[in-house]
Amino acid sequence: MKIVGGGLSGLLCGALNPNAVVYEAGPKRESDHKALFRCRTPEIGRILGIPFKEVKVNKAIWDHGKEVNPTPRIAHLYSQKVTGKITGRSILDIRPVTRYIPPEDFVEQLQERCNIEYNTFLVPGEIDYNCPVISTIPLPSLLVGLKMKDDFKSTEFIFRNIHTERIEIDECDSYCTVYYPEEWIGPYRASITGSTLIIESMKEIEADDLKHIFTSLGIPMKMKYYEQLTGHMQKMGKIYQIDEQLRKNLITKLTIKHNIYSLGRFATWRPKVMLDDVLEDIFVIRRLIAGGNYASMNHKQGEK
Repeated sequence: MKIVGGGLSGLLCGALNPNAVVYEAGPKRESDHKALFRCRTPEIGRILGIPFKEVKVNKAIWDHGKEVNPTPRIAHLYSQKVTGKITGRSILDIRPVTRYIPPEDFVEQLQERCNIEYNTFLVPGEIDYNCPVISTIPLPSLLVGLKMKDDFKSTEFIFRNIHTERIEIDECDSYCTVYYPEEWIGPYRASITGSTLIIESMKEIEADDLKHIFTSLGIPMKMKYYEQLTGHMQKMGKIYQIDEQLRKNLITKLTIKHNIYSLGRFATWRPKVMLDDVLEDIFVIRRLIAGGNYASMNHKQGEK
């Protein structure tokens, strides 16, 4: 089995399939996943034998200098800010939730369990398709590489990069998320995981943004927090839905015609996929590979 892409999805798949080879186009480096990382269940940690921390996460919405309740107006403002469209969003539900937090070195632990070939770019059209291939690379990139552009014609795969910032907060042990629907500031979400503040923004994070966020969290602002600013741009931080039937047809055709199984948010082009979903899909793919193309024809990947 070949796994194309050494991001979180590829590493998790490689860790659960030790005989597979993970091909990563770039060099070994620190994880570029700097955004919020929480799981809905402890299953990944249980299967891997890596303890995840169970926490209660509280949520709030900060709008025009005060906490507000979720309403259609708030949801529409937030949706337009992060997607440019008016839709319902998860911001409508701010009830406390239970989540599971992986250890800080989770990516490194996954890397240690995988057989990874770095600096290896597999050209889609040159892969040996007699061997099952699991692709975690963005769906549009794979389609173009396989000269399948006619299959989606004028469909646009729209995405936006996001900017993130991680700041260590003094004497802090909290788990929370605050949403910012206001258009005039770039950040759309700030979360505290233990002592780490994670800010996610649609544009570069500025000093005034920090003041706004610290006020909303009830945390004293200190000069050293400014000094910690490093900034990180996460490519394709936000991807936007395409026609659902087209998406399913493309993924199915990749499996039937090219023996390629799609895994992860980018490869299946599903904006709401979490790592819990990737875990479930890994076992689905195992069953599809064992059953051959007949099973693939009767189970379309990416149904969620």
